[in-house]
Amino acid sequence: MSTRQGVAARFSMRLAAATGILSWMLLCSVVQAKQSVLIVGDDDYPPYSYLENGSNQGIYHRILERVFAAMPEYDVEVRLYPWKRALRMVEQGRALGVVPPYLGYEERPYLAPYSDPILEEITVAWCRDDAGMEPGAAFPKDYDGVTFGLNTGFHVVARPFQRAVQQGRVSVDPVPGTRRNIERMLLGRVDCYINDRRSIIWTLHEIATQEGSARIKGVREISEVARYAGHIGFSARRAEARDFVARFNTELRRLRETGEIDAIVEAYMREATEAVNHLAR
Repeated sequence: MSTRQGVAARFSMRLAAATGILSWMLLCSVVQAKQSVLIVGDDDYPPYSYLENGSNQGIYHRILERVFAAMPEYDVEVRLYPWKRALRMVEQGRALGVVPPYLGYEERPYLAPYSDPILEEITVAWCRDDAGMEPGAAFPKDYDGVTFGLNTGFHVVARPFQRAVQQGRVSVDPVPGTRRNIERMLLGRVDCYINDRRSIIWTLHEIATQEGSARIKGVREISEVARYAGHIGFSARRAEARDFVARFNTELRRLRETGEIDAIVEAYMREATEAVNHLAR
C-alpha cells in the first residue's frame, strides 16, 4: 500500500469513527430532550379513573394513554391518588396537571390553563325510594329536608344548590369514594347521592355482581343536576403547561374525530348500563 493510500485509509477510518460518535451524540440529545411530565388523577372514581391491584384503570386513563402515545417528545407518567391530595400536588406545582376536574376558575384559581374538554359527564341525583322523591323532581327546589351524600372534594357547582345548603334547606354529608357513598345510601344513612351518572351505574353494577341484585333494590335516579366536562387542569405555577396543553389538545381532537373516544366509553359501560337498567325496571 502506498503512503497516499495509507493516509486515505486512516482518514476514512477516522471519518467513520467521527460520524459514529456524532450520530451517537445526536441520538443522546434527542433522548435527553424528551421532557418528563407528571399528571395526577383520582384513584377512586370508577369507571373514569381508579386503581385496581395497583394498576391505573378507567375511561380517562385509556383516553390519555392513546393521546400521550402520539406525543413522543414527552415522557408522561400518570399517578393516581386520593382526589384532594392530587389537587394539592398540582396547587403546589409538584405535578403539571390533574385529571379530571370540571372547568371552574373561581373554585380552583390554582388551575390554569385547562385542556379542551375530554368527556362530558352528566351529574345526577339518585335517591332511596323511601325518601319520597319522584323521578323528574326539580333540583334542588323539590329536595327540601334531604340529606345528600357527596364524594369528599366533589363540587356541585350549581349555585341554587349551594344556596340551599347555606340556607339549611338541604344538608350534605361527604365521605371519600363512590362505593362508600352508595353503600351509605343503600343503608339509609343518607337520602340521596349526587355524582356522575356513569360512575353511579358502574358502582351499582359492581355491588350487584359481588353481593346480588337484591342489594341495590330501592334506589333510583331522580334528577339530572348538571352537565360538566372533565379536563386536565394544569398548575398555574408551571409555565411549561402552555406548550403541553396545546400539543395535548391537537391529539385529543384527532382521537375524537376518529371515534376512538366513543368506542372506549362504549366498551367500558355497555355491560353495566344494560344490567342496571334491567334491574331498575
